[in-house]
Amino acid sequence: MTTQHIRPLSGRRFSMQEMMVVVGIIAILAAISIPSLVSSKQRGNESAGVAGLKAIHAAQARYRELKERYGDMAALEADAGLDKVLATGKRDGFFFRVVVGPEPANQWVAFAWPQAWGVSADRMFLIERTGRVVMTSRQVVTDDASADAFVGGHAFFSSYDLLDMQGWQYLDGGVIGESDPGGGDPGGGGGGGDPGAGCSLALPR
Repeated sequence: MTTQHIRPLSGRRFSMQEMMVVVGIIAILAAISIPSLVSSKQRGNESAGVAGLKAIHAAQARYRELKERYGDMAALEADAGLDKVLATGKRDGFFFRVVVGPEPANQWVAFAWPQAWGVSADRMFLIERTGRVVMTSRQVVTDDASADAFVGGHAFFSSYDLLDMQGWQYLDGGVIGESDPGGGDPGGGGGGGDPGAGCSLALPR
């Protein structure tokens, strides 16, 4: 009885055709999975960015109770317990900026915009005294200077010219200038337990 020897497969080489099939499969899988991973990372960063703005809102409420006015990032860190990393103005794929109005007892607004538009995130966010968050996919703020200019250009602390904020939406639903889905007091009193008078961003009527 003769014994058959099975030739080991370890010495077998892939043909060019087999290699092309493998490369094609890898390319297809990458084309399917990479956009999904990027989108998932962006949504995670955006959730963290909104959480950062809400942390700023809470810190502002604490700071006002202590100082009877609102503060910038350094003041919020020093006296209201704002997270040290967030207070640097850079966290979770976003830059953050707080702008206090000419009436610091009543007026402030904060921005969060992507560190790399279309990579870390593709939307920016804004929060103010009422605690409402608004967002847009337009690159209207890209640095501290443009954040300050945007506040001045839209008269946040005087005329509340919301009609110029085309493309902005409330995070909890609704487009600025249309019906207010979250209730709220149009153009007047605040939400979020904030005792201050006036409003740095009027709610839609």
